[in-house]
Amino acid sequence: MTDQPTEKQMKAAKEQVKPPPVPTGMGDVPPGAVPYETDVSALVAQMEAMQARLDAMEADRRSQQLPELVSTVAAARDLIGAHVNTSGLSVPADMTRLADDLVAAATEAAESGDVSQVQAIDAKLAKVVHRAHPGPGDYHWYRQLIDYVDDHIPEAADRVTAPAA
Repeated sequence: MTDQPTEKQMKAAKEQVKPPPVPTGMGDVPPGAVPYETDVSALVAQMEAMQARLDAMEADRRSQQLPELVSTVAAARDLIGAHVNTSGLSVPADMTRLADDLVAAATEAAESGDVSQVQAIDAKLAKVVHRAHPGPGDYHWYRQLIDYVDDHIPEAADRVTAPAA
């Protein structure tokens, strides 16, 4: 018994295989390929709308005059949502739960001056974020999230001072 496919099986396999779609304007289209056209203006409009939403969230956050630590932590939580919305990928449930816990801890720390809970939760969130790397590709919001959990949140926590008695 041989492992080689028969001629009939090869012919059936060739009939099932379809060439991938090819963008128009990319030179010669291979035989049998299906050309498609990308609506660049629609993509740009979608990206501008996402940026406008993020700008609005940031303006709203600034108008609330939140303490720096709370604002920084809330921005990291928003980056998780931006990553999910733009990449179509999901994130582990504990990532969003930890981000929500971090916002609550940062709010308490801004009032009390004790950032130990913020530091502990941020360390856990950083582990989850690094472990949940989406893989190859350009994940802009995810890269920013890594910067927040590794650098910006610890720096903001270091700048918190105890309230005057």
